[in-house]
Amino acid sequence: MAVVSFDLERRKDEIRPLTSGGSFENIYQLLYYVALLKYATQEHIKSIGFSGVEKVATKKKLQALCTLGYLRKSRIDPRIFSITKKTYQILKTLGHNLNLLPNLPKGDGAEIYNTDIFVQALKLTNYYALLYPQFPKEKPFIIPDALLVLKEDHRYQLNFLEIEAEKPNWDYYLQTKYDGYKRLSKDIQVYNYWKAFSGYLKFPCPPLEKFKFRVIIIGSIKKSWGPGFEFRSEL
Repeated sequence: MAVVSFDLERRKDEIRPLTSGGSFENIYQLLYYVALLKYATQEHIKSIGFSGVEKVATKKKLQALCTLGYLRKSRIDPRIFSITKKTYQILKTLGHNLNLLPNLPKGDGAEIYNTDIFVQALKLTNYYALLYPQFPKEKPFIIPDALLVLKEDHRYQLNFLEIEAEKPNWDYYLQTKYDGYKRLSKDIQVYNYWKAFSGYLKFPCPPLEKFKFRVIIIGSIKKSWGPGFEFRSEL
C-alpha cells in the first residue's frame, strides 16, 4: 500500500480543536481502532474502553472527523464509520505497520454485525492481533472474516473466524466454507502468509510440519466438523 509523505504537524493543527478534554493520542487511538475494525459505530468505539474514549468518541467529534476527511459515514447507515486514505497516511506517519491493518474499506458496512465479535476479540486477555487475509490474494477461494492471533507466555494460536448469520442455503454455504478450509490446510500459501506476518509481529515461525491453525465458527448453528473446527455462540 503506497503512502505519500505526510505533514503530521499540519494535521495536528487540523485535529487540535478535537482534543479538548482529551489528547492527540486519544484521537489517534480512535482512528486506529476504526481502521482495525473496518467498520464501527460510536457504540463499538466506546465499548473498546481505551483511555480517553469518552472524551473523543462523541457524536460531535466523530462528525468533525468526517468533515476533516479522516472518517466517512456509510451510505446505508450514517451510524457506521470507516476510515479514509488520509487516516492511513496519519497512522503510517505515527509508526503503524499498515501490513497489519485491513485494506481501505470500499463498502458501506453491511457486515457491521462482524464488528460485535471483533470488539469481543479485542477484550480477550490473551488477544494479540486481528488480521484480514484471503487465500489466494488474487481470486481467493476462501476469505475468512478475520484471523485472530492469541498469545500466552511464549506460545501463540491462530484462529480463523467465521461469523455467521442464518441465510438461504445455509447448509450449502457452510459446506463450501468447510471445503475451503480443508483445502487451505493442505495449501502452502497459508504457511507462506504466516511466515511473512509472523515476522511483522516479531513471532517465531514454526517449521511447516508443525504449523497449524483452527477455525472458529460463531453463530447459532452447531455442526460436528472434527478436529480443527469449533462452533460457538460468541468468543
